[in-house]
Amino acid sequence: MAKTAGTDAIVVRTCRPLLNVSDIEASLRFWQDTLGFEIAQRFEQAGRLVFVSLRSGDVEVMLNAHGGDPAARRARPHYTEAVLYFAVDSVHELARELRAKGLNAPEPVTQPYGLDEFVLRDPDGYEIAFTSPTDSAWKKHLDEELDEALEESFPASDPPAVGQPQSAIESVPRESARSLSPQRYAQSGMSRRHPQNCHIADFARPSVPGTSMVLI
Repeated sequence: MAKTAGTDAIVVRTCRPLLNVSDIEASLRFWQDTLGFEIAQRFEQAGRLVFVSLRSGDVEVMLNAHGGDPAARRARPHYTEAVLYFAVDSVHELARELRAKGLNAPEPVTQPYGLDEFVLRDPDGYEIAFTSPTDSAWKKHLDEELDEALEESFPASDPPAVGQPQSAIESVPRESARSLSPQRYAQSGMSRRHPQNCHIADFARPSVPGTSMVLI
C-alpha cells in the first residue's frame, strides 16, 4: 500500500474479491460459462485446480478451493452478508441473457436510489447484485452531463454564430443526446465528468464495443 504525499491516508490500488468455494470446477463454470468472465490466471496442485483468477473488463474475481459447506450461506436472507455489486449497461438485457442460458435470473426491481437491480447467488451462496441506472436517473444524469458539456463548448460569454441563435445550437445536441441509450452514451465518450476534448459531433459517432461490466 502507498500513502498520499503529505497525508496519512492509505491509497488502495486494486480490489479483488477472493471467494473460498467448495467446488472450484463448478464455480468456474458459473463465472466463466454463465457470467462470461475469462480466466486470467490458474494454479494447480497435484494436477488439481486450487485457484483461479477471472476477469471481465477491469473487474477481477478470485476463486480459492478452500472448501467448506456453503449451505449456511445459501440459507441466509438477502443482504445480510457481503454482496458483490456489479454495474452493467442494462440489467434487463442481462437478465434475459442469463435466462437464455438456463439461469433463473429474477426480474430487475427499481430501487429508490435510482438503480434497477437484481440479485442472484453463485453455487456457493455468495450474493451478486447487478445494477444499471433507472430511466429517470439516467435522464437526470444525462441532463447534468449535457449542461456541463454545453457550458464548456459554448460559454455564456461567447456570442452566437452568425445566422444561428445560441438556443438553436443548444437544442440540437440536447435532443440528439437524449435519444442515446445508457450503453451508447457510455461508449460516446461523454460519460466522463470533465471531458477534455468533447465535441457535440461525438454524439453521432458509431457505437464502439466496450467493457460490459465494472465494479462499483
